[in-house]
Amino acid sequence: MKKFSRFIFFSLIIFSTSQICANDYTASKAKGALIQNHSGWSGIGTASPTTGDIGLNISNNNDKETDRSEYGFDLSDIPTNAYISNVSISVSCSNNNSQFKYNITQLPGHLTDCYDIYEESATSPVIYEDVLYSATGTLATNNLLFSFVNNNKGGHIYLGLYSENEFSQGSYATINILLHVDVNLVTITADNNFSTADKHGKIDVTGYTGDQSAPFSFKYPIGQTATMIAVPNQTDIQGFQRIWATGPQIYNSFWRAYNSGGNIPITNNTNISYTTVNLTNNYDGVTFEAGLRKVYQVPVQNTFVGGITGGTIIVNGIQYPSGTAIPVDEQNAIIVTAQNQTYHGIDYTFTNWSDGIKTNPRTFYPTDNSAITAVFQGIPNIDNMQVQGNPGTRGTKPQLTWIDNVNLNVYYKIYRQFKVNGSWGNWIYACDVPKGRGQYVDQFYVQVQGTDYNLGLKVDAYYSTEATSRQGGWCLFDAGETFKQNFGNNNSPEITEYKLYDNFPNPFNPSTEIQYQVPNDGNVKLKVYNIMGQEVMTLVNGFKEKGMYSVSFNAGNLPSGVYIYKIEAGNYTQVKKMLLTK
Repeated sequence: MKKFSRFIFFSLIIFSTSQICANDYTASKAKGALIQNHSGWSGIGTASPTTGDIGLNISNNNDKETDRSEYGFDLSDIPTNAYISNVSISVSCSNNNSQFKYNITQLPGHLTDCYDIYEESATSPVIYEDVLYSATGTLATNNLLFSFVNNNKGGHIYLGLYSENEFSQGSYATINILLHVDVNLVTITADNNFSTADKHGKIDVTGYTGDQSAPFSFKYPIGQTATMIAVPNQTDIQGFQRIWATGPQIYNSFWRAYNSGGNIPITNNTNISYTTVNLTNNYDGVTFEAGLRKVYQVPVQNTFVGGITGGTIIVNGIQYPSGTAIPVDEQNAIIVTAQNQTYHGIDYTFTNWSDGIKTNPRTFYPTDNSAITAVFQGIPNIDNMQVQGNPGTRGTKPQLTWIDNVNLNVYYKIYRQFKVNGSWGNWIYACDVPKGRGQYVDQFYVQVQGTDYNLGLKVDAYYSTEATSRQGGWCLFDAGETFKQNFGNNNSPEITEYKLYDNFPNPFNPSTEIQYQVPNDGNVKLKVYNIMGQEVMTLVNGFKEKGMYSVSFNAGNLPSGVYIYKIEAGNYTQVKKMLLTK
């Protein structure tokens, strides 16, 4: 069955304004023949493929062939719900003998056997009778033909032809039939408001099986309604999920209609399916677009100095772990609240959002999957530090004890305070204590009997990541305890050897403390070198009495790297390494 698809395409354009879609169809043919050959054999068989369609054909050797034909028409492009306004056929015949006539019948279907074609063509219901061979052009309108086509929209019809004069010499003829069908339709398009790698995603239209590739254009009869259904949970070309958004939010999904002239007002357009009003001529060429919303997956997170993330954050009144991706429908807002919180031994206080704005809570309108980040400053938590002081007894050293912070980047700074002539002075930095010790024994002072002076010790928790500290606790030993300095005491039993201690903290930035002890009076040199062996700083160069000492090394003007510090005292030499990280 052959259809002039090119002609149909242009006819749709030509007639779209009047809503008449004119479709012309040519036929595919099959034949059956009564054959009588010159040797006396007679029967029904396959007709000669190169000869005519109906009538009697006599060959040169007196073989006789009486042909009847099946004409098939493919109507699959006509929607089953189409309104057909007119059906007609046009005919032409190769034999213009006005004495001969033929009949057109309604076959029950496609006949594949030549015997069936021959028999059914002449015995099926007649649609057109007594058609003259000489007749050309359009035959009169026929209700039987109209019903036959109307009942087979979207399928096929088959007509039978035979000559009323088929046993008369000279009745042989070729018949051409053109079937003309006028359909009253509007062409509308169902589409989505986004692009994908495969056009515009998928969309459903009632009456068509399965999801259709958008934009999907289809024909619908005037006077009827068309229903289109959005397909949610698709992924657009940018990788965003698309959904049919509904709910209490401000911006939800909706359908819109438009044509070349702009938007067309429609109502009841917020459901996932949309049904048109009864279609009229005005809807021809209209596109109905499903407005599926992007879904952004927006991480909401806290960030602490040093690249640390963690803790919790509140979104729309609900608390989430930091880093949770919150789904946000396109054009809608979320309200994010940063919480001051304690995380891994550090008290974090909100300072600002990553864009510098300090408003909290804050309303955000995401336009992609970019993270919303709250920035905090951290100081050590001391709730469970439990600082205690012990002045010791006569001849022993005072000490502080505490419980270490769980954070690995928290160490401790020790300060002293003295009461002289009844007045306490300022706190004076003494040294650093690394994590893991939980105590400080002051090697520089010993309790004595007498009235030298009273001593106070204080410990601060120091968070090296942010260079922040918090006073942990202190003890003032003034209930009868007096102390004197333990440096330079040649009779001190505790210092019996030279020793260079590990610096603290290590790694460090920008400063660290280096402690050393000398058991004898004498000259001491303490120098710092870079990894190439070049001297970068002299920390000590002079006479020192027997005792324990502490010196600070500030590397603020030096680059990151490994440094070496070396002590020379008497015959004692010792070298250690330290790491500066900026």
